[in-house]
Amino acid sequence: MTVAEWPAYLLRSIPQHLREDMSARAAHDDISLADVVRQALCHHYQMDCDPASFGYQAHLDTGGETILVRLQPDLWGLMKKETRAKYGAFRQLILQSLTDYLEVEPR
Repeated sequence: MTVAEWPAYLLRSIPQHLREDMSARAAHDDISLADVVRQALCHHYQMDCDPASFGYQAHLDTGGETILVRLQPDLWGLMKKETRAKYGAFRQLILQSLTDYLEVEPR
């Protein structure tokens, strides 16, 4: 299955401070913003996930508060199980995972 076929989630209303930390981590690790989200979720579930992007592209990072994230099917399944499809629970899980992950020093 290609990345384009993975389930997609539109993460909206990302808090500005978190969004800035995401950009800094993406630039530091040379991965996309979507990969930062995936890495945070993989960290949350203690999974080993390789980046799916071709690196950080600063000219595409507009600082917007919405990001489209494609998630590995296994990761998607774990998230669905944990959130039980409650309204807003996916977003909360992602934001909390990002907060926890970005508090860890960059590698």
